[in-house]
Amino acid sequence: MTPTPDQIAATLAAALPPEQRHVAPALAALLAALADDPVGASNAASPDVVAALRALAGSSLPSGGSLISFGEEAQLGDVTVGDVASGSIVKLSIPITQSETTTQSITAGAGGTISQVVQLKIDGSGHTIILGGGNANPAAVAPPPATPALADGATIFLADGGTHSPALDALAMQLRLRGLRVWREPDLGDLTRRAYDAALATIDAAMVALTPDSCESDRLVRVEMPAIWARFAQPAPFWIVPLIAGVGERAAERTISAGGLRLSDLRVFALTGAAPERAAQIADLARLVLRNVALPHLRQSAARDGAVELRLFTHRAGGDTGRADLVLDWGALFGTREAPLWSGPAEWSSQLLPALADVRELIGASGTPRLRIDGRFHLSAGYALGHQFAATAGIELEVKSTTSPEWWGLDRSGVVGAALKLGELTTGDAGAEVTVEISLAQDARADVTAYLARHPLPLARRVQLTSPPVEARDVIQARSFVASPAHALKLANQIAGAILLEKGASTVHLFGPLPQALAVLVGQRLNTARPLQCYEYVRETAAYVPACLLR
Repeated sequence: MTPTPDQIAATLAAALPPEQRHVAPALAALLAALADDPVGASNAASPDVVAALRALAGSSLPSGGSLISFGEEAQLGDVTVGDVASGSIVKLSIPITQSETTTQSITAGAGGTISQVVQLKIDGSGHTIILGGGNANPAAVAPPPATPALADGATIFLADGGTHSPALDALAMQLRLRGLRVWREPDLGDLTRRAYDAALATIDAAMVALTPDSCESDRLVRVEMPAIWARFAQPAPFWIVPLIAGVGERAAERTISAGGLRLSDLRVFALTGAAPERAAQIADLARLVLRNVALPHLRQSAARDGAVELRLFTHRAGGDTGRADLVLDWGALFGTREAPLWSGPAEWSSQLLPALADVRELIGASGTPRLRIDGRFHLSAGYALGHQFAATAGIELEVKSTTSPEWWGLDRSGVVGAALKLGELTTGDAGAEVTVEISLAQDARADVTAYLARHPLPLARRVQLTSPPVEARDVIQARSFVASPAHALKLANQIAGAILLEKGASTVHLFGPLPQALAVLVGQRLNTARPLQCYEYVRETAAYVPACLLR
């Protein structure tokens, strides 16, 4: 049973010296805020609270069915709340600035503060998880770095002893869709303990799958868990999440203890129910891990650079993906260039759009004023990504052009080239839907006609936007039609404007090839559009297929 803030305040007031009892409500409120929202409640403690923590250091106080224990010396600011009935433990860490702990031996995290141990709650599922253990064994640092020591981008290690856990496979995909770098045991190969220690040195978190197979794995017990525990014991923040699927507490305890941990030291995430239920639980877990592992990296970049870097790949990203805070790897749903897959509306609505919504929320929480987008992606992904960051979202977008070395979005320099020619075809039907067909680099009109012959739509009309080079059948000029960043903005406004004008359409169907950066800018301008069905052109079959439906 977790004590209420009022119960905590009463307990603290009884334990503090008379001259410090007035601080009890503030300290109780801070502990409650950290328990409810460790990311949001990140301000350093006031001098009065720090003095109260020193007065309480080393004490254990019963309160509301729990035992509240206060760290001392190097652990000053660490608070453990143990539920007497269930034996569960919640670890909290109150941020304390270096200037307030000059006589203490502390571990400095971002900005010279003691890093928080993060508590996560999954609302409505009955599961609570703590990504626990950051700075469990503090070591002195003198002085702490002036800027955070986080690497660019967050990485999580998924451990199952090489047993290829389906739960971790599903989680790995959900994390990659949302931009986390994922290391699986097969990626590391048959490494020695020393090699594992080196590989885990820059990892932010570890997810340990506890399944019937993994709990019998010598590699997990003898190599991976000890290496995870060694990384856990280092000063840099690190979090461990046990994921139980199909094993009892005794087997899970035996495996976790190989790393020096106990299940009672951590809050465990357990997969329960049938496959659809488990899929929803895994998506919830991916969302929470993303926010609590990746957000510190994004906040660092926002403070340091005034921007967050995102790279999106719809084909499997090979080699160096470059410096980026988030690397969205969608290859599992789009395949490779040699063996492409085509994600239809079902995959978009169940997998990709929810992942993008989580990314948008994460980037918004980072406080960045600017998002820089690079990578190689399909046009539907560009439209969808831009649509998540509609112009009203308060974040400016810059997108790397693939046809020039320029960034489009904020740069208004260069020649403002010609507009697209607007044309319209009436269909004679009594439908309420409209096509918008963009022929910028090549003529899309014949292919759209062929698609409509195979898949009739209840159309009112076809709106066609065609570049002058395409009209003149000048293939060379058409490929380099976008003349400058300023021209790109003009075209994005024209295309989005044509879509937004179709207020009476029940659905707008968007066809046609254009540069991927331009697709992002168009999507960003469609915050008030009717439902927009985007299409991808499949070169292998010379035909269009439906992709995402944006609302």
